[in-house]
Amino acid sequence: MTLLSHILPVSALIGAVGIGCTTLADNAAPDDRKPIACAVNILPDNGGLRVFATARADTPMTGDYDLVIKQSGRAGSATIRQSGDVDLRAGRTETLGEARMSGRAADIDATLTLRLGGKTYRCGEADQPVDL
Repeated sequence: MTLLSHILPVSALIGAVGIGCTTLADNAAPDDRKPIACAVNILPDNGGLRVFATARADTPMTGDYDLVIKQSGRAGSATIRQSGDVDLRAGRTETLGEARMSGRAADIDATLTLRLGGKTYRCGEADQPVDL
């Protein structure tokens, strides 16, 4: 369940949550579109949750990413940080980081930061995708 076609889409389907963003606006003219789309997805997985970040570019791009996953609940809190190099192929959605967690999807806050082509993009629950 990758969410790449709407600005700030949030989808909850019977325990599945996808939190995403894109710089490709639905009603933007072709010349107004930005070349990056990304999403943070939370899906049920073997009694737990799979949290993973995806990105897609219109043209090949390289750079790096940071994925920060924060979870808080009755049992306490946890923060997972993942980072690495990004090599996006044109038109192909790539999974960048992933973690398996227990608990409820509502207790998870995750943010993906991409640094590609000299620009910074951020995707997550409350962040609107912008060039930073």
